Amino acid sequence: MKIKSKVMAVLLLSFLFGVQLVKAQDDNMFNHLSAGVSTGIDGLVGLHVAIPIGHHVQVRTGISFMPKFSYNNDYDVRSIANSYGYSDYYGEYGRNLGDVEVKGELNMCDFNLLFDIYPSCHSSFRFTAGAYIGKSKVVTLKNTTPISVSSGDLDKIGVEIGDYLIPSSIDGYVDGSIKVNSFKPYLGVGFGRAVPKKRVSVMFDLGVQFWGKPGVYAKDFESGNDVKLSKMNFEGGDDDFNKILSKIVVYPVLSLKIFGRIL
Repeated sequence: MKIKSKVMAVLLLSFLFGVQLVKAQDDNMFNHLSAGVSTGIDGLVGLHVAIPIGHHVQVRTGISFMPKFSYNNDYDVRSIANSYGYSDYYGEYGRNLGDVEVKGELNMCDFNLLFDIYPSCHSSFRFTAGAYIGKSKVVTLKNTTPISVSSGDLDKIGVEIGDYLIPSSIDGYVDGSIKVNSFKPYLGVGFGRAVPKKRVSVMFDLGVQFWGKPGVYAKDFESGNDVKLSKMNFEGGDDDFNKILSKIVVYPVLSLKIFGRIL
């Protein structure tokens, strides 16, 4: 909550600063239009448009997305006797039923609205504030082949990823995901102008998206809704997975853009 409050305060101050600049310098307000393409960590491919709202402020909007990169790995399959806890028969950590190949797929696509603030109208250095809005599911997790076990003595089975158990459907498939906030405030710095003084400009961006603490979710096959999972603390579980997941509350942005002036 503290981080969100600070980010919102910075965004508000940036907006008010921009409004004052526009009032003072309305001769350069909405009098040009540019379009550009980008590549970077926030999206391998991006398309953008921009306009000036004063000599010191430019606003740009666009869309950026990543191709659906995937990674396959084998994970343990475990059994749980009921929905409330582990069976004493299977032991404290449940029964290990072998492994299954799981495909993790990157799933990133965001719209953005960003305000570039130039302390000097003669310099290309700027501060940038705004937000990315897009998909909350940044990673999807599904097994490539059905789980093959005898279900006669099982009420619940699932795939163990880190300290999380992603439940399986009766057909032997899991449908999990890693989610973040769909609204992601952004703060950064950079060089270059989205609305070039001449015909073409090159921009460099460095900043962070504040997307909150990621959570692991699984599809409830009865309701069709995604349910947030709790850690199970499996013996011998992948503790590094949990440590990394709990600390990635911001996403770095490093990108290169080329803009050309249309009007």
